[in-house]
Amino acid sequence: MTAHVIAYDITNKTRLKKVAKCCELYGGRKEKSVFELHLDERIFAQFWKEMQSLIDPQHDTVIDYPLCEFCKSKIITLGKTSVETPPTFLFF
Repeated sequence: MTAHVIAYDITNKTRLKKVAKCCELYGGRKEKSVFELHLDERIFAQFWKEMQSLIDPQHDTVIDYPLCEFCKSKIITLGKTSVETPPTFLFF
């Protein structure tokens, strides 16, 4: 399972709601447009394909920052936020 930080900038409110809802299905919200996902490659490919179908690539941006095990161990936080623990299972 790989950790991914997903950040987006969506220009249309309808698309924005759809993108946010999709991200919520796969991971946890860290900020308004930043999510942390813990997915295996197959599920991440499914997520990414779904993102592609939801956005307008001429106006919107979705960025994936994959985190290797070494990078995950270096994450530090301040304040009330915390690093998500991966879910034990996902229902699809």
